[in-house]
Parts: sequence; structure tokens; C-alpha cells
Amino acid sequence: MPNRDIPTGPETRLACDSAVVLTAEPFLLAPLATEELLTLSGKRGRLATIAYTLTG
Repeated sequence: MPNRDIPTGPETRLACDSAVVLTAEPFLLAPLATEELLTLSGKRGRLATIAYTLTG
């Protein structure tokens, strides 16, 4: 579930299968393009680094 308000700290989002998604509520970033730079997957979850193009 993206963008849930949860306590801060290491690995808090892993426990509840949560993420920060800048293109979803409440952020609603509207990039011109996206590029996934790196994805790490493991037993405990997935971490993706995404680059956003905001201007042309």
C-alpha cells in the first residue's frame, strides 16, 4: 500500500508492504518520463530507485 502514514525508522515499510510512490496521492508528481535506475529484490521486499524527468 503506497504512501501510508507510518512511524519512521529502518525497515518500517517492509513490515507492512508499503512504499513511497511520488506519482500517487498525496504527492501526484506528473513527470514527463521515468527511468528505473536500480531495483533490488530479496526475501524481505523490493527497493527501486527511479529517476523522473520534470522538464523538457
